[in-house]
Amino acid sequence: QVLAMTVKAVSYNPNYFKVKVGVPVRWEITSSGEPGCDSGQLIANGLSDPVYLHPNQRQVTVKELTPQAAGTYKFSCPMGMVRGNIEVVN
Repeated sequence: QVLAMTVKAVSYNPNYFKVKVGVPVRWEITSSGEPGCDSGQLIANGLSDPVYLHPNQRQVTVKELTPQAAGTYKFSCPMGMVRGNIEVVN
């Protein structure tokens, strides 16, 4: 399962993903290079430790994880203003 997302100044594109429980995920996060709250760190509650993003344009940060439980997991910038969801299904 590969999730491809671009971080913009005030948004994640896309900001919703659906994956299967127990199947490894490769989350590829591309920086737009635009400054903003969401361009430095991403917090995925319940799925992983904070992800520190590359600030330079077109730089890709890769986070690999394997979701262990079904549910909807939220991710956001540190201030919680820019948000998204990963839905994990059986």
